[in-house]
Amino acid sequence: MSDVAIDAAALALANIHDQARRGDLFGNLGVAIGEVVASVPQRKRTKVTIPRVNASYKKKIEDLAKRVGKQPLPAISDDFLQEMLTALQVRNWNVRARWTYYVWSTLLATGVLSDQQVEMSLRWATDPDHLYAHVLEPANNAVFTRAMSLAMIVLFLYSNVRHIITLPEETVRQLGDAVALLTVLEHDTRGFVRKDGWAHMIIELSNAHYELIQQPQMSRGDNLFFLTTVMESYWRLTTPVVSGEGEQLAMVIIDLLNRNRIYRQYFKHELRRWAHWMDAENPLVTEQQWNQLFNYRRLMQALLVNSELPDDIARIIANGGQQPDSSKT
Repeated sequence: MSDVAIDAAALALANIHDQARRGDLFGNLGVAIGEVVASVPQRKRTKVTIPRVNASYKKKIEDLAKRVGKQPLPAISDDFLQEMLTALQVRNWNVRARWTYYVWSTLLATGVLSDQQVEMSLRWATDPDHLYAHVLEPANNAVFTRAMSLAMIVLFLYSNVRHIITLPEETVRQLGDAVALLTVLEHDTRGFVRKDGWAHMIIELSNAHYELIQQPQMSRGDNLFFLTTVMESYWRLTTPVVSGEGEQLAMVIIDLLNRNRIYRQYFKHELRRWAHWMDAENPLVTEQQWNQLFNYRRLMQALLVNSELPDDIARIIANGGQQPDSSKT
C-alpha cells in the first residue's frame, strides 16, 4: 500500500522525531506534531474486503483456545500460522479475538512459536496493508485488522522488554515509528462495535505508547516524542472517546511524570497550551469543539483520580491548566 498523504506524514514525523531526540523542539513539539495531525486528509469510503475462514479452522482454533491454561499448546505449522493471521481480519469477534489472537499471544508468550514464525507474525503486523488499512476513510470494518495488527505490536514490545523475545534495536525503533504514524492517522474512536466486538483503536494506541516508553533504548527525547504524539492526537479527536481511553492515556503520562522533572516541566507547558486553546475557542459553537472539550475533561479527570499523579501537576489541572500563584515549577 502506498498513499501520498501517509508517506508525507511519515516523513514529517521522522523529521520531528530526529529533532526531538536532539532536544531541538522542547517548547514546540506539540505544535509541530499537531500540524502533522491537522494535515492528514480524509478519503472517500472504499470497499473493505474481509477474508473468509473455513469451518475446520474455526473448530481447530476454538479447541486450541479451550486448551489455554489447562495444557501446553502444541507447535503449529507455518501454514496454520498463516491461517491464523488471515483470521485476525474477520469481523467475527470469537474467531478474531477470543480464539485466534488469544491462541497466538499464548504461543508467543510461551515460546512455542519458532524464530521464523515470530518474524512471520511481525511482518504481518507491520505490513502497511494491515496496520494502515483504510485508515483515512470514514469508520469501516478494516478497523479490526488495524486493531489486531496494533495489538500484536503491543505484545511484541511487551515481550521484548520482559525478555520473552529479543528484538533488535532497529526493529524496536521501526515499531515506534509505525505506531507514531498510525497514531496521527487514526480517527476511529469506536469502542465495542455491536456483534463485531472491540475496535478500541485509541486505547490500544495508548497501550502501544506505554510499551514504547518502557524500551531501554529510548532516550528522553524519544519518550517526549511518543508522549506528545499520543497526547496531541487524542486532543485533536473530534468524536467522543468514552471507553476508558482517558484512563489508559493517563497511565502513559503519569509513568513519565514520575521519572524525571523534565517530563513534569514539559507537561505543564502542554497544559498551559491546551488552556490557551480553550480560551481562544470560547464560546464553543460546533459539535466537534464540544467533543474535544469533553475528551479533554475525561483525560484530566482520569489524571486527577490517579493517586500517583504528582501534586504540582494536580494543582495546575485543578486550576484549569494555569499555574496557581502558590505553586512552584
